[in-house]
Amino acid sequence: RLAFEHPDGVAVVAERKDEGGTWTVVGYALGAPLEDVADVPGPDRDPARGRGDTMYALASTVDPALQGLGLGKRLKQAQL
Repeated sequence: RLAFEHPDGVAVVAERKDEGGTWTVVGYALGAPLEDVADVPGPDRDPARGRGDTMYALASTVDPALQGLGLGKRLKQAQL
């Protein structure tokens, strides 16, 4: 939810258009400010916490049929 509801949250979506012209979601990357995930083990101890310049990657996924093509990397680059 943070990626959608937080003013500094980020949601990046990758879509693919099929031959019939229908768009389908094939991947996404979600993120929110590190300071807003205090209840997650790990980020709660991150040395960058409190600087206000670090994003926590909440989730990312790519359609299994499209993995290995660099789509995940492109999603992460767009997220930052």
